[in-house]
Amino acid sequence: MLFQMLVYGALGGCTLLVICRQHGWGFYQNILSLQITIWSIHLVPPVIVFCATEGNEDWSALVLVWALCSWLCRQCEWSVYSLVFLCLEVVCGSVNFGRTFLVAILILQPLVIIGFWGAIFLASCFEDFSFLEVDRHIRLGILHTCRDSNARNLVARECYGHLLMQTLAAAALVIGPFKGRLPLASEICAAIPSLLLLVTVYAVVTLGIAFLFPPHELPYELGHLPSWLTSTRKPLEKDVGARSDLELEDGLAGPSIGA
Repeated sequence: MLFQMLVYGALGGCTLLVICRQHGWGFYQNILSLQITIWSIHLVPPVIVFCATEGNEDWSALVLVWALCSWLCRQCEWSVYSLVFLCLEVVCGSVNFGRTFLVAILILQPLVIIGFWGAIFLASCFEDFSFLEVDRHIRLGILHTCRDSNARNLVARECYGHLLMQTLAAAALVIGPFKGRLPLASEICAAIPSLLLLVTVYAVVTLGIAFLFPPHELPYELGHLPSWLTSTRKPLEKDVGARSDLELEDGLAGPSIGA
């Protein structure tokens, strides 16, 4: 029980810390926040709270407390990007999605790690393609990555956001809802449709926001939506101006996620 509480506490503390850092980078003011890794980081803690309280209505306020703490870490940011996560946390902490959905969330954790680091190491093999700044450092070799202070900082930051957070989330799910037992192979197979549904909801929400709000950008440096798709929508001057200010102050080539 003590170990379980320590894992829950570590997950909660690390999650709030990374939300604070992401807010400082301006993530919740633009499309950079709509990455599936960040969705997963916001999704897991309220689900754990719901499972830990077994959906007891007397403890349902804890979910709202968590959502409020998360929002406070974003300094009560009112942007649509921030409000999406506020809604996500309240919904995921208030609905009993069942064991199959929990298995889907568990599967997502190693997929995030493998997908991210696979993309980073793949990008580091090509001179004319870059995913993030960290892969450009790795491309220069292990010795450079170990010696250069900026490279070490970037690697540590990405290990925090794309290794530690997923490990803590998986551990919290296994020792909590799964009672210390990993799901069976049959359960993993049965959870694949739920995982695909989760990714589909993420994609639909992200594309919807990209369509509705200028400058109609996509996450992961995928560019913009086609002009013919957004040509019927007039960009609001204040939105474009706010975006330009953010680009000048913070830049869009910052870290993807992390400590």
